[in-house]
Amino acid sequence: MIHLSEITDILPKSSEEENEFSSFTKEVEEEKEAKKKKKDTTSSVNYWAKGTGYGTSSDSNSGFSLNDYIKKNMEISKRSAKILDFVAFFIDSRNSESPTMQAIFKLITTSCLQPVLESYLRNDSLIEMARSIDLYRSIFNICRKASECEPLYPMISGEGQSFSIFSLLEQLQRIALLIDKLPGLKKEGEDKDKDAEKEKQEEEKSNEEDEKEIALDIKNTFSVVKKTAEKFKKEIEIKNLFENEFELSDDLKFFEKYK
Repeated sequence: MIHLSEITDILPKSSEEENEFSSFTKEVEEEKEAKKKKKDTTSSVNYWAKGTGYGTSSDSNSGFSLNDYIKKNMEISKRSAKILDFVAFFIDSRNSESPTMQAIFKLITTSCLQPVLESYLRNDSLIEMARSIDLYRSIFNICRKASECEPLYPMISGEGQSFSIFSLLEQLQRIALLIDKLPGLKKEGEDKDKDAEKEKQEEEKSNEEDEKEIALDIKNTFSVVKKTAEKFKKEIEIKNLFENEFELSDDLKFFEKYK
């Protein structure tokens, strides 16, 4: 979970976990800084004579590359998906009362998992989600599994928060429902350039299929989360009703005693 914090730059919820994360990131930052200094000293070459006005050594190294940026985001998505799949493997609603599972639940609820999921679910573009389809498969999978575990459900419901994983999934579900109403692709051969159109259609078809898969995953996930939300809500209402009746009976006994 510390590695998930490091690659997403999202702090854990617990102060204890945050301290571990801070010490870990400090070492990482020191290592990065050392590599950067080494790179700067080896690459600081003047390509133009001073005063010519043609440019500086910084012109050859602007510090930003679009390809590197895209590659970095893809790598973050892959690593995040692997970590989420690993965590999801240990979530077992059947043995939620066991000491081992209780320890796992505590680790999960105090980690960065909730803010990480919320961060990714704020993305309301199905096109962007489709570009990181493996990551969002992992996100929706862990949302479904966590929602079915009573100790983890508060993490999904976000009690006392203005927004939550549940509310974000609800918003995404509304967007996903619109996908079914969108018109399909043009039929092959409608345009003059058939080869170019065919290639374009194949690419669009692939993107459309990924978007539809994401939309279906959103709807299925929200259905599971909503079902368990209703279940736990009823259980809480019954529990509160029982506790209120029990307290009332104690009060009545008290007044009976001092009549």
